[in-house]
Amino acid sequence: MKHFFITLSIVIAFFFNFSCKDNAGPAESTIVQATEPDINAFIAVDEYPVPTNQVNPAYPENALKNKIMGTVYVKALLTTEGKVKKAVVIERKEGSPDLETAALMATYQWTFTPAKKNGSPVELWVMIPFRFAMSEK
Repeated sequence: MKHFFITLSIVIAFFFNFSCKDNAGPAESTIVQATEPDINAFIAVDEYPVPTNQVNPAYPENALKNKIMGTVYVKALLTTEGKVKKAVVIERKEGSPDLETAALMATYQWTFTPAKKNGSPVELWVMIPFRFAMSEK
């Protein structure tokens, strides 16, 4: 069994090298795996993202009926195209979990101009506060 594993590994390695040489790319290629920035890391950029489409969350029916108000703070990871890749509730001041869900759903509909560092777009976390309040009538 050990001999089979080693032989299979050599065949796979040979196939991979052979395939890479047939492609139009260079014979020696480097695979760069992008990692997303840490949610709490400060990243200095030359251009900060600017919202181009802001969507207000729908006020949850249960929260309206029970007059539940509060503020939900969401951190959103923006792609190099300015779209929301990931969103996380960081804090909720008062309110209910329904408000968090509504805030997250709205966040994924936002778009931004991309953040830029050294002229190139970069992924970046931004904070978006959503305030749920009812007018006094």
